[in-house]
Parts: sequence; structure tokens; C-alpha cells
Amino acid sequence: MAIINKLLIKAPREVSGREAQSRFGYQVNFAALLIIQLLEENRNFVALLEYLDDIVILDNVENPEQITFYQVKTNISTEITLTTMISENYIKYMNENVKDFDDENVSSVFVSNTSFKFNTKNARDNKDITFKNYDLLMPFDTFINTSEKKDDLVKVIKNSLENEIDLSKYYIYRTSLPLEQDDVFIKGKLMNYLSSINSKLDIPAINAMYNEFNKKLNDLSKNLYTPIIRIKDELFTSKGFKKEDFNIIKSKVYNYMIPVDPNKIYDFSINILKYKPLDSNVSKFNTRYNKFSVNAIQYHGIHSTIIDVIKSINIDDVDDEKLVEHIIDKCDSDISICNFEFYKSYKDLIVLVFIYKGVEWWI
Repeated sequence: MAIINKLLIKAPREVSGREAQSRFGYQVNFAALLIIQLLEENRNFVALLEYLDDIVILDNVENPEQITFYQVKTNISTEITLTTMISENYIKYMNENVKDFDDENVSSVFVSNTSFKFNTKNARDNKDITFKNYDLLMPFDTFINTSEKKDDLVKVIKNSLENEIDLSKYYIYRTSLPLEQDDVFIKGKLMNYLSSINSKLDIPAINAMYNEFNKKLNDLSKNLYTPIIRIKDELFTSKGFKKEDFNIIKSKVYNYMIPVDPNKIYDFSINILKYKPLDSNVSKFNTRYNKFSVNAIQYHGIHSTIIDVIKSINIDDVDDEKLVEHIIDKCDSDISICNFEFYKSYKDLIVLVFIYKGVEWWI
């Protein structure tokens, strides 16, 4: 049976939703970290949040051939021990997911912010093994094989379960995501990624994109999805984050991102568009433009709506010198935007920036 069919018929271990989200903000940020890494690698993926496990990664939207479960636990100072992983049923939960997808390319990863220590419960010879490396995926069997007590460790794990298991499908992972200010850490990672794909992104735009990204992930983790009959598209919409979702966020931010040099907008408007209302005073234009830049970020939802309306206008046959007035006239007649104070205050600047970006920028 294909991975997606198993995914749709498997019942979640527990109902995930708003209450779980209030306790597991760290898991959402770890999901963000995984997604940024997948984006950096230009991978096709679906990340499911709070469905079957804290995070589930599929390697393809249409026909996934690999599924990876992530169980994320945090600790303030002490190590994660094998005894704890067994007594708290962490390995049991990992095993349940792997068992249900056992004939597929499946793996289960236990994630922690602290190091791992494996030993047998009654060991007295201090020959436990520890794993302290950050951001290194370590298979259980590879880690256990470094111990002189590897047979005992395997026996302890298998005795805690009801079935034979392939330990090569189970992993431990110590993440570098800090317990404190993990949101700041994610914002920095996102900034590095965004800067690598578009050097023109400014700080307000990056902040806006982070806010959109974070809100999307939090909404997905809060959503309840437990229908009797599950449909892939509904599941992915309710609980999944895909590469195309990030592209939608990116496109929205690009729409309301403002060029940082108002003098270039002014010169472009005067010399190319011959927009007469700007002839009088460049310093007044700069002051008003700076206020517009702040408001465009603050009211980015409205701004994005306005840009969508402008994009729907056919302006190919309009002369440059009449372009600004033509677009403003069309927008003024659109009831969906003409009553917004943001539009009323900055309609000419919104149009000028839109035209400038289309001609001179990256759009």
C-alpha cells in the first residue's frame, strides 16, 4: 500500500490542536528549522504538523516514497537516557509509526536539545555511551554498536516492545535549536536563506515574511483534522506545509516590499512617467514616501489586496505619461479597495512603486 494511503487511514495517537500547541511551541520552531533546510536544498516536500507525530516529513507532494517521523522533546539540563525513552514510551511511539509503515521507506527520529546517554538500567560499570554532537542524524544501531554492552542495550529496547524491530530505522538527533529565544534563532536562519535567494530583501520585508511563515505553521499545528474519511488534499491543506506554500508567502511579501531609495522612485516618476503632481518638492515626497514605507508593512494585508487589483488591470496599451492616472482611476472604481484609508492616503505612491518594480526591479 502506498505511503499516502497508509497516512490517510492511520488514526492519530492523540487529538492535536490548540491545547497541544500552547505546550509545544518549540516543536513548531523545530518544524520551521526542518522546512528551511528543505528549502535550502530545493527539495520537494510536505511537512505535517501535529499529525501522527510532532512533525512528519514526506519527500513528495504527489507520490511520496519516503516518510520520516519526528518526535521532539526538550530538557533543561539533564541528558536523555535510554531508560527515560522507554519509561516515557518515547520508543514505543516511534515503534508504532514505523511498524505501520514497515514495508515503506520509513524512519523515526527522536529529537532533543540535550545530549543522549544509553546504558542498561542496572549497570554498575559506568560503561554507558553518550551522544553530544549537534545536528547529526545518528541511527540507533550505529550508536549502540559503539558500546561494549551493545547486546544488552538491544535486548532492553526489544524487551520494551511487542515486536522485533529494525534499529537502523530509528534515529537520535540533538538539535542546535536553543530552548530560549528559539524564535530569534529561526528568524536568523530564515534571514540567511532569504538573503541567499534575493539580496534586495530588506529587514522589514524579512520580518513580514517571518511573521507570515510563523503564523502559517502555528495555524497548521492548531488545526484539528480527524474526519472519518480522509482525503489527501484536505489533509495537506489542514495540516501540511509545502514548498508552494512558502512561495505564496514570498510572493505576498514581494508585492508589498518597498524599494528603499525614494530618490530613484522620484526620478523614475518625473523623467519616465512625467507624473506632474511630483514636480513641486522632492523633500516632501521623501518624507511622505518614508511614512508610506512604514504603513505598507503595517497594513501589508490591505496592500497585498490592492496590488492584486492593480495586477488585474490591463495597462499594456496605456501611454507612460497617462499610466499613473489610468491605474488610479480604475482602482478608485473598485469598491474592494477604494474605501481603505491606506489606499486613500498613498494611492499614487502605491501605483508608482508597482510600476517601478515592474519596470526596474525584479518582478
